[in-house]
Amino acid sequence: MYKAWSQTSRCIDHAKVQPGDVVVVYSSKRAIQGDHITLCIDNSTISEGYITTIEGNAHGTLGNGERGEGVITRQRKLSEFAHVYRLLNEDFDEH
Repeated sequence: MYKAWSQTSRCIDHAKVQPGDVVVVYSSKRAIQGDHITLCIDNSTISEGYITTIEGNAHGTLGNGERGEGVITRQRKLSEFAHVYRLLNEDFDEH
C-alpha cells in the first residue's frame, strides 16, 4: 500500500481523516510504511486529537463485551498515524 499509494492523491493529510478512510498506524516498530491497517469509523473527536477505528487481529474489547483478540473498535491518537488513504472512484470495480 505504501509503495503504491503514498505518492498519489489517495494519501491525505492526517487532520482531514473521515469515516471510511484507511488509517495505517504505527506500532512500537514505527516502520516508514506503518505497521497496522485500520479503518476510521468516527472522526467527531479529531479536535481532541483522536478518532475511533475498527481493526482486526487486534487486542481489546470484542463485540460480545469480552476482552480478546479479533475485530475491535479503538480510539487512536493522531500521533499514532503513519498514513491516511482515501480510495478514489477508480479503485472500485463495477463488474
